[in-house]
Amino acid sequence: MKSQSVRLHVPALACLAFSCLLVARPAEGGYFSDHSVQSFYEDFNQFRGDGFIQLPGGTQLDSDLWRVSGLSDAEGLFGGAYLSGDWARGAATGAVTTGGVYAFQVGAELNKNWAIGFQSTASDLTPGALTLRVVNSTAETVRSVDIGFQVLFRNNAGRSTALAIDYGFDDLAYLNAFDEGWVSKADPENASEWLSNTFHQTVTGFSLLPSETFYLRWSMDDFGGIGSRDEIAIDDVHLNFSAVSSSVPTPSAVGSLLLVIGSLGWRRNPFGVSRGC
Repeated sequence: MKSQSVRLHVPALACLAFSCLLVARPAEGGYFSDHSVQSFYEDFNQFRGDGFIQLPGGTQLDSDLWRVSGLSDAEGLFGGAYLSGDWARGAATGAVTTGGVYAFQVGAELNKNWAIGFQSTASDLTPGALTLRVVNSTAETVRSVDIGFQVLFRNNAGRSTALAIDYGFDDLAYLNAFDEGWVSKADPENASEWLSNTFHQTVTGFSLLPSETFYLRWSMDDFGGIGSRDEIAIDDVHLNFSAVSSSVPTPSAVGSLLLVIGSLGWRRNPFGVSRGC
């Protein structure tokens, strides 16, 4: 796992050069197509927190691809229509307190950058999860995936928040995508400033057959502290699939990362806890 913590004053870098951008929007989820290496990428720059639906407008997200669970309004399902309430809290450029899903403006004023954001409360997202699903529509068996994304956070409240990243093939049993955990400080610091951590991992040792589905899930929950919760955002998600296993070292668990957000960087979670939802 590679992790780099920086103060965010400019938008995140665009995705690395990938061979193909996922563009199809079938009823069963996103497809990646063609031959040995294909990619999915979402930068959320058009999203404005207006909810999830199968045929989204520019400010919404595709509910065939994305699902949010753990909101007090209802439990999200792939393919549903969720256009109000906790699902669609709109765009925010400053601190928020109402629980739900937002589009957070996380870049500098002259270099705007948007990300999908979450405000947890006692009744929302504690626990909760964002899940992405894509389908192998190629004629080849996928054996490797490079996973990359950014976690952004504003440590303006007194609770630590844990984030675990898992993958699976049936939306029931999930495996850890990274093998180390992290925990944030509970005390607020740099409350008005968004900070960013970039994560990358190559997962091998699996076989995703044609027409089978790959799921990637970010699970969140309280970890410690008291009071309100920090704002959290996810940005620049890329999945780079390959029919050939990568030669990079495979982590001991082929997988999960527990992240807990900290304002001055990250420290190892001494308990090794990874919580799903």
